[in-house]
Amino acid sequence: MIRSLVRGLFEHGEIETTQAKAKEVKRWADKLLPMAIENSLESKRKIHQFFGKRDIVNTLTNVIAPAISDRKSGFTTIEARGNRRAVSYTHLTLPTKRIV
Repeated sequence: MIRSLVRGLFEHGEIETTQAKAKEVKRWADKLLPMAIENSLESKRKIHQFFGKRDIVNTLTNVIAPAISDRKSGFTTIEARGNRRAVSYTHLTLPTKRIV
């Protein structure tokens, strides 16, 4: 489940989820983005091992990584959007910081 949330984050730029899931996705995204910035064969293989699909690896290394290569850390943020009515949990978004 975390893998699909991380993939959705990289494909769409932000996701909406609960606080616990957002913290875990942030942890994984902040580990994968420095590997994508490195852009070596080894790092591409590690990213492919996590996702299992080549399209997201190419998106990370060719589109997202060059746009954020000047940063060392802090690639994602967690923003509170309020409480959900039916379930009463905090609704959060996890946007990647502005890429362009």
